[in-house]
Amino acid sequence: MNPWDLNEPDPTDAGTMGTIPGPVIECEVGDTVLVHFRNMDMRAMDPQSPNRVHSLHPHGFVFERAQDGAYPLSPPDQDQPVPAAEAAAWAGVLDPRGILKQGDRVPPGGTFTYRWETFGWPTTAGVWLYHDHSICDMENVGLGAIGIIVIHNPADDRNEVDIRLPNDPTSADPALLPGGSPNGSPITDDCIPLGGLPILPHHLAGLGAPPPPGMPGNGGGPTPVAEHAKHAAGPKAASRGWNGSPPSEAYALSSTRT
Repeated sequence: MNPWDLNEPDPTDAGTMGTIPGPVIECEVGDTVLVHFRNMDMRAMDPQSPNRVHSLHPHGFVFERAQDGAYPLSPPDQDQPVPAAEAAAWAGVLDPRGILKQGDRVPPGGTFTYRWETFGWPTTAGVWLYHDHSICDMENVGLGAIGIIVIHNPADDRNEVDIRLPNDPTSADPALLPGGSPNGSPITDDCIPLGGLPILPHHLAGLGAPPPPGMPGNGGGPTPVAEHAKHAAGPKAASRGWNGSPPSEAYALSSTRT
């Protein structure tokens, strides 16, 4: 366990095992997201240590360069001057003449407001990551400075699948989970025997090859490609038959925003 696990209700081996340390940022296509970030890293080390400088860099959103959070690329934010109460903190990371905050180097005790957009673009929908992208980003990400972004598209009724049980919104429906378990593997073990070689169904997908005799899909029912794609392709993926037929099922990890 590490300090970032405090963000998880149950980071033990019986829970989420420290896999998603940061809180989930959840919104819809068309939303503007403002993240008020305060660096509270008070680890016992040199106050000027670069390991204590942090930032937030998102995937999936659209943003101005000043909102990128990727060191050393973010310019000073013209709309965020350094307040007197944070002057001492920012003095250690800015140019001596700097009077504007920079989102790629927020010091301990400093704050920064990130503005991220979706602009109503359907391509922003999906499950993404945000993470520390400051000067010591790799070290900090290794300690858990990373989290999940979920952008829903209400207009997409094919891929927006609520996996919760209708009568218990705190639990997931096993029928919509890989192997029926939250910890189930999304990869199936089913292979097509071909000359003694274990060939996965997706290796033949798109080649126009018919399903081998006796395999599902050669007499009705789900095809191997459909079953493999359903479990392996992940969010925003739909299964298709051997002949490229329309999707039969669509799976996406989703939850309703409150």
